[in-house]
Amino acid sequence: MNADLVARKLLIEGLDDWLPIDRILDVVRDGAPEAEDFHENVMSILEKLLMEGLMQAGDLGEAGFEAWAGTAESMLPRLHTGLDRFDWAPFGGFCCIANTSQRKSSAHMSAHTLPRCVR
Repeated sequence: MNADLVARKLLIEGLDDWLPIDRILDVVRDGAPEAEDFHENVMSILEKLLMEGLMQAGDLGEAGFEAWAGTAESMLPRLHTGLDRFDWAPFGGFCCIANTSQRKSSAHMSAHTLPRCVR
């Protein structure tokens, strides 16, 4: 699994709106369908996206996407625990991920550099 390619794909998909956590699971699964360490791969991608300030985790509220309070470090255990609780198949029942406002512009630029098969 190419973590940079997966991250760029998710950033580009996140340009229009938030993504359900299920979408991250799907993209990781598609990127490494035979991987035995699926949970580790998902957490690695989430760590990259959150720790590098590319995306943030949150919930949908009255105002739309509402980012969770706290640091990226504090969100990762919360994400892992929540995914475990849903047996890694939340079907929209857990949380969402959204691009940070500063990363939307870089994702626009990345969209033009991705191979067509990834868009």
